[in-house]
Amino acid sequence: MGKINDSIISGTSGRTGRIVVANVNGIEISRIRPKKSSKPPTSKQLLVKDRFNKVVEFMRSYREYAKKFYGHKVGLKSPYNNAMGNILNSIECDMNNLTLIPHYDRMHFSKGIGVSPQPTAISSPNPYTLQIDWENNTAGTSDEDDYLVVLLAEDEQLDAQTVFYKTTTKRIDETIQLTLLPRYQNKDMHVWIAFVNNEDLYASNSIYIGSITII
Repeated sequence: MGKINDSIISGTSGRTGRIVVANVNGIEISRIRPKKSSKPPTSKQLLVKDRFNKVVEFMRSYREYAKKFYGHKVGLKSPYNNAMGNILNSIECDMNNLTLIPHYDRMHFSKGIGVSPQPTAISSPNPYTLQIDWENNTAGTSDEDDYLVVLLAEDEQLDAQTVFYKTTTKRIDETIQLTLLPRYQNKDMHVWIAFVNNEDLYASNSIYIGSITII
């Protein structure tokens, strides 16, 4: 026996048997619930599941940012869904060796209509510090007031949470020094940056700068 709720205000939802009906953002969809398998998962299935879990962990630090600043909703896919799709596609499942291979240069945490950053250098001038330099490529426009956001990820450590910074540094400043936790000393860190409109209306695409060893 199943139950379906049909309301002009709230839409249709519920399930009967294996059929599940839901209203997602005004669009009515139905799915068939998969049967539970009595067979233990294969090594390849476990690898795919492990990749998904690692992607969720990778995005945890900038989850709320991605919901707002990773493009626009496309069909039933939200900005967060699209951001997750990018990271999933950037982590390769090596089915022969049963390992995950991250391609950091394919990863993006921000997507929008803002002017893309033009990074010039990254360095670690002092212990636990990361310096990022860029060009002010919007001279004389209101985009000079865009503020900087930064994403850091420890190399080959997909189990480790990423670090996300929403700064007060503006594009016109052309440089920033971030102080990291001591645990990142002597670690290779991957670096991405983007800029957000001062009124939080839109963001730029993120740019992958590369990796650097924190002294």
